[in-house]
Amino acid sequence: MHDSQHPRNNNEDKPRLSINRKTFLKNSALSMFALSPISRLRLKFNETNPNLTHGKNGDNDNMLRTIEYNIFNGAIGYKGFNDTKPFPDESDYQLVSAARKLDQIPRRIVSQLQLYKPDIISFCESATEDTIKKMAKWLNMNYAYFPSSKYKGSYPGTILTHWPIVRSKNTPFAGSPGSIDLFTRHWGKAEIRLPNQELITMHSAHLWPFTANGGKAIRLAEIEELLKSIHYDLDHHTKSVILQGDMNLTPESEEYKKLIEGGLADAFTKVNQGIEFTATSKDPHARIDYIFAIGPIAKKLAKYRSLYEGAFRIHPDDPTSWALSDHIPSLCDFEI
Repeated sequence: MHDSQHPRNNNEDKPRLSINRKTFLKNSALSMFALSPISRLRLKFNETNPNLTHGKNGDNDNMLRTIEYNIFNGAIGYKGFNDTKPFPDESDYQLVSAARKLDQIPRRIVSQLQLYKPDIISFCESATEDTIKKMAKWLNMNYAYFPSSKYKGSYPGTILTHWPIVRSKNTPFAGSPGSIDLFTRHWGKAEIRLPNQELITMHSAHLWPFTANGGKAIRLAEIEELLKSIHYDLDHHTKSVILQGDMNLTPESEEYKKLIEGGLADAFTKVNQGIEFTATSKDPHARIDYIFAIGPIAKKLAKYRSLYEGAFRIHPDDPTSWALSDHIPSLCDFEI
């Protein structure tokens, strides 16, 4: 959604921390888990690994739970303005500034998402691949990483899942190389093997964010390519496809209408539960992030809601409050 440059590593000195024995032991346990020798896998398209094992985070093997989340400029925390520069030296910004300097935000994102026991997660404005490797290990998930095509990796995407990723592909244009002027943020897909051994294709996309200078036409062109690729997947690869991400469009737009006319089911309109809006976490007023489905799985939608709670939002009554991102994540359950 944003055009800020990807943040650099912050090498400033970290403040000293005073912790008691109970906190030390808790943190030590978390560190041991994070450093445990769990092998994570990244696959290229048409590369397979039939021996990959997987586990289930949730309690129901007959349910697929997916979460889409724009994590804001590579996971740097959000407090009301879209900038990667250091926060102002004011008391209201001390907590979020400390979390950024301590490099806590990727871990905090993981800890918050784990509460919902997702099977699949997609990120827009993803962190660097080195950070994603750590996050995948903490989540005990495999991942597919999608560098942005034009802006030197500033707006990558990621799909993570504890199920096997059979193959993945960046900018999966169907039948042509595609244009570098489209999907300048990210677009990628992964084929995932479900517990029932069926395959499902997951697309993650971040569409053009602006309206000026032909922005609408760019999004419509991106959607045209998305639909071509999704229908190619249905004809050649899997029976069902899920598309999720930051579409930078509203339900009233021509772009949204094109997606629906292309056969995609909007999870929110099918099983609306809770708050509709996904932006911003400070002042929710727009729905621009989506989970769409097509194929048999679209008829098995069981739950959808935006997660406007906990660390995903800024609390207006607390001047020191900050959020993990400017976006609100969306959660969807499918029966499988």
